[in-house]
Amino acid sequence: MFALNKHHTIQKLLGHSLPESATDLHYYRWQPGADLAYYVVYIKFRVTREEFVSLISQIGMDLHNKGGAAMLYLPTSWKTMPQVALDWWNPGADTPEDAAAKSFGVNGWIVAKYENNYAYFIVSDTGRTDASN
Repeated sequence: MFALNKHHTIQKLLGHSLPESATDLHYYRWQPGADLAYYVVYIKFRVTREEFVSLISQIGMDLHNKGGAAMLYLPTSWKTMPQVALDWWNPGADTPEDAAAKSFGVNGWIVAKYENNYAYFIVSDTGRTDASN
């Protein structure tokens, strides 16, 4: 039951359905305080490269090697924030040409890459429009 809940939570965080075959699901949402809307989410799960490519296409993400919104967000650091330590978060430092990105939520972004049979996503949003600051 826990895996199904994790599957559902990750889908909610990504704003899109995961492939049915996604396994070894991990996520962590960091928020500096309950009174702040800002957050960063780290997501990792095992899928095939084909499923990853299909998912980023369905989400509407731009590939790094194709320009578009990806140019605003990539390359990026794939490390967690200094105050976040996750033993399962282990992407390499490189931003491959087939990494993808787009704007996300109210005033945020999402980046993704595929490495060693895993999809890695970082999602961030302020949850606020500039007018509400």
